[in-house]
Amino acid sequence: ALLFALTVTVTSSPAQAAQPKPTGKGAKWVTLVHTTGAVPADWPAALRTAAEGADTSRTWLPPPSLALEELQLTLGCTAWGPACAGQAAGLLGADHALTIDVVAGSSTANVVIESVAKSGTVAGEPVKVEVALDDAGRSMAAAWVVGAVRGTQPTVLIVSSDLPGTEVLIDGTPRGVTPLTLIDVIPPGEHTLLLQREGRAPL
Repeated sequence: ALLFALTVTVTSSPAQAAQPKPTGKGAKWVTLVHTTGAVPADWPAALRTAAEGADTSRTWLPPPSLALEELQLTLGCTAWGPACAGQAAGLLGADHALTIDVVAGSSTANVVIESVAKSGTVAGEPVKVEVALDDAGRSMAAAWVVGAVRGTQPTVLIVSSDLPGTEVLIDGTPRGVTPLTLIDVIPPGEHTLLLQREGRAPL
């Protein structure tokens, strides 16, 4: 069998930090995950955990005990947005809100991540990504949340093959089987990717 070596370059380019570090000591943050449509029930907690784990130097306050829709009504907001998120942050005792808006479509979700001061002012540019509405999409959204908090973009490598279950080796190390998505596992740079399956020539 012939052996074909495929060289892959993994890159990650700097992103504008949507969530700059607070300037004052003791600044408090709250993560507000707002969903629209049929977003899987486990996404809000997963995205909140990703955000708060990305920067443990910040003081993260617990999320509101009310659903955001109820909190919006309590605050008298006509619509969810930065002004309402800022009011919610202030009500919860936070100086800043990390807002994660997830809008589900039929098979994908649009995720928008912003940093909002309690005054309702948005800091920096929003981070936007479209992901699949599945476990891999949730992991991808969480990686972008982490990147937004840290001011970077995640490195993502997605490997698929015509035969699912094909073993994937990167730089000689087994990394799983196809379909395979690796997020912030492989560092940027040049790598050798090998796909192998019994009865098939390696690629």
